Amino acid sequence: MSTRNDSIPRLGVTTLLLVSTLTVMVDTVISPALPALHAHFTGVENVDLLARLVLTFSSIFVALSAPVIGTFIDRIGWKLILQVSVGLYGFAGGAECVIDSLPVLLASRALLGSGRLASTGGAGRVPRGLTPRRFTAFTRITGSRWDY
Repeated sequence: MSTRNDSIPRLGVTTLLLVSTLTVMVDTVISPALPALHAHFTGVENVDLLARLVLTFSSIFVALSAPVIGTFIDRIGWKLILQVSVGLYGFAGGAECVIDSLPVLLASRALLGSGRLASTGGAGRVPRGLTPRRFTAFTRITGSRWDY
């Protein structure tokens, strides 16, 4: 008796594809607001540098947190990391709407970068880890086609 499933649940694939868009959303959403952000924090020391760092800070933390998050994914598993990171991503991204301090905004961007890495790392782990055990080759090819 085979334990493989020959159908790919559309909700699961849709969820993974939506999670994979989070990496693009981090920088895309904040870019149009940078001039207004610079104008709002005009009185802050080093505002020119800090306002530009708002865009790149999340990417810096993707690079800095990659080894730690990769280790967590290997030890704890992708599913819990994916759930926690999407929550962190939502919290840190939503907090930026109400933050009125540039250093706190940078800290939020750091959390957002770590959440972005963990969510895409957790989602990227699914096809390599779960899929070969659960689905036939034909079904894997059909499911991976949805990603492109």
